[in-house]
Amino acid sequence: MSGYLRSVRDDIPAAGFCAKNLIRRHPEFTLGPISITVNPGEVVALVGANGSGKTTTLNLLAELDQPEEGTVSFPCPNPAAALRCGLVTDADDMPEDLTAREMWSVIARVSSACRSEATTLLDRARSLAATFVFTQHDQLIGTLSHGNRQKAKLVAAFMVEPPTMLLDEPRNGLDPVAIHHLNRQLTGYAGRGGALVFATHDLHYAERSASRIVALHQGRVVFNGTAPEVPGRSLPDWYVQMATSDV
Repeated sequence: MSGYLRSVRDDIPAAGFCAKNLIRRHPEFTLGPISITVNPGEVVALVGANGSGKTTTLNLLAELDQPEEGTVSFPCPNPAAALRCGLVTDADDMPEDLTAREMWSVIARVSSACRSEATTLLDRARSLAATFVFTQHDQLIGTLSHGNRQKAKLVAAFMVEPPTMLLDEPRNGLDPVAIHHLNRQLTGYAGRGGALVFATHDLHYAERSASRIVALHQGRVVFNGTAPEVPGRSLPDWYVQMATSDV
């Protein structure tokens, strides 16, 4: 997970991005061209079937992968991607030989200019852990359940709070209480000016929670707009009909 290296503030500067005509070719799949602009304060849901290109798109936006064509630009003046965008992946990619507390401490140290700033981040991590009802701070990450690993990962993301955040299936494995508090974190983050994109298979959730929806099908954007602008009665009805019409 990349993190924006600064202390938490009341507002989030230099958020958002503009992706233009991204193309990424794989032997079995081509993504694009994809063009997405996300502004400060927006919550954008990236939806689509398995293999539609959601994770590939997030990796390109986070610059963990490079497109053959197209560009991604950020308003943040610092050229380092780690200073402007954070990615919470759906992969099981945390250090299994560290405890959650140790992982947060490492993130706090590399994300801070001084000891007091690192202490502030760790205090925020403990507060977030309590919010998500995560108490296994000193248990090795490799021994945590899937849901608790997800909670530890979300704490790591929100303790640093980058100006732009990309989340791949953030609700996976979470219990109802944690999902409730995650929704509140996302709303607060956007309210402070953060730019957020989350990928999900849950079309009802996307319809309820996002200020804008970007739908992918077979590597291409087939819809980019608000829930009321979706053709037909609802996003789930429209997407299922669209995705199965060419089967």
